[in-house]
Amino acid sequence: MTTTAAGLGIDLFSRVLGADEDEPPDKLVRTARSQSWALPALLLSAYARDGRPLGSGSADELRRAKNRKQNYAALAAALAGTSARIVKGPSLARHYPEPLVRPVGDLDVVVPDEAELWRVVRTVLDNAPVETIDVSVFGYPEAHLLVQLEWPGEDPMLDVENAVEVCTAGFTGAQGPVRVRAELPAQPVVTDLLALAEERFQRGFKAKDVIDIAVLGQVAFSPADVVAAAERWQLAPELLELLDLAGDLVDLGLLGQTRQPLRAAAERELDRRENWSAPTIPPGADAMTTALVEGRSVGGLLLRETRRDTDPETTRLRRFGTSALLATPVGDYLLVDHPVVTPEQHADALAALAAMDGEDR
Repeated sequence: MTTTAAGLGIDLFSRVLGADEDEPPDKLVRTARSQSWALPALLLSAYARDGRPLGSGSADELRRAKNRKQNYAALAAALAGTSARIVKGPSLARHYPEPLVRPVGDLDVVVPDEAELWRVVRTVLDNAPVETIDVSVFGYPEAHLLVQLEWPGEDPMLDVENAVEVCTAGFTGAQGPVRVRAELPAQPVVTDLLALAEERFQRGFKAKDVIDIAVLGQVAFSPADVVAAAERWQLAPELLELLDLAGDLVDLGLLGQTRQPLRAAAERELDRRENWSAPTIPPGADAMTTALVEGRSVGGLLLRETRRDTDPETTRLRRFGTSALLATPVGDYLLVDHPVVTPEQHADALAALAAMDGEDR
């Protein structure tokens, strides 16, 4: 089971998808589509590489995936003058050998602070047809910001939306003992591996994760550095789970050398989690503070889109009653820790926003 560049063939994709490699292409593509929106284009690029003819629909799907990847690459290039780091999708995709195309769902950008976050957001707005901007706050005791900018895919009926996520923390964690870890590892490949492991807090591992591992296993890195980083960033159990899953299907390359030391690191991390104590909610805490202490994010409901002439570098938080407003360079948001906002809450928020405008005059 080799997974060198030449080994990324239909046999490997079939094995990872749990399918027979002798199945006709249409059936294998349908299987891929049932597992991930991103896998069909990767599979189509493998068929095209192997000289299999593509029809009009499959050829256009592959073309759109290439365009999407190039558009994100252009956005990443526009951010080259900032201190932002691109993680996950585009960073992983660059390791795939041509002409294979690993589709990129979104652009994940990590920044060191809030001022840089808004500089990156402005750059994206200048270079992409953004239609919606969502803002959320998470983390305790230090609060972090996540801004997601979205616009339709090239074919809105078939493609997932384009999205750029800009965040002041590298790893957002989950409710429970693995919380926010803001810093990123220095080595991009180590960051990519940990980012894959971090996905386990949101969902189970999938076929595309296994294929990413097959590719990353062939990249030059220090296995000892990977193990040390997995322990430091509290992800040894998740990375080990992914490698154990992948190890039954693909050649792990250098990553094979990490599995045994990861088992010991995972045991230590699980012990830490078992003995972890949740932070205490401060007396009289409002709903926002309570949510952050519990490890939940607080979403922003857009009240008013703005492009402030003063172009402030930071946000401004205003509490009113048991709620809070977040004034940002791109819009004013009501911060909520639940999906439903009553008409009364919305009206109160608008009144608080008007009062804040009066204070600014």
